[in-house]
Amino acid sequence: MTDESVPLDAVSTAVVRSGIVAILRAPTADGFAAVADVLVESGVTALEVTLTSRGALDALAGLCRQLPSSVAVGAGTVLTADDAKAAVDAGAAFLVSPALDAELVAASPVPFYSQAFASFVNTASQVATIPGGFTTPSQYKIEYKYEYPY
Repeated sequence: MTDESVPLDAVSTAVVRSGIVAILRAPTADGFAAVADVLVESGVTALEVTLTSRGALDALAGLCRQLPSSVAVGAGTVLTADDAKAAVDAGAAFLVSPALDAELVAASPVPFYSQAFASFVNTASQVATIPGGFTTPSQYKIEYKYEYPY
């Protein structure tokens, strides 16, 4: 449920309309275009291409050209500023990371989502957290770096 009095950005609108974000992850991104077509035909309007898939950036760029503008296509498993820049250059409408790095979030020109708890980040209005996220060693490292209060 959303507060109808608060206008949503295009990515949030796509996620709310869809009800889910379909995550495309495989050893290679070769089949992502066909899968995305089926998902969009089924009403999914938010897709995440994980950067761990070989060919992910090319697939992301292709999906951004192929799919209707009402579909938000983003990049997942964004771990570095180089990942973020490459994904945005490929057309990503949003970025997702398993960890939270305040500098990466601040530099992001598109919405940035994280599994890590984000209340301690100054740019928290730009960050959404994914409920049910888990803490990994890299998340502990980042939380320590930014003095997250446990």
